[in-house]
Amino acid sequence: MMPTPFLMWSRASITGWLMLVMVTFDPVFDSIETELEKRGVEL
Repeated sequence: MMPTPFLMWSRASITGWLMLVMVTFDPVFDSIETELEKRGVEL
């Protein structure tokens, strides 16, 4: 049957995409945080 493997695959791919997005944007968030800290903004 098709639906079960497809659901499992899409769940895995969504998780993979989330990981990819987090890894991609991690440096961006880091630089934003350091920039805010430089200006004396508490997070």
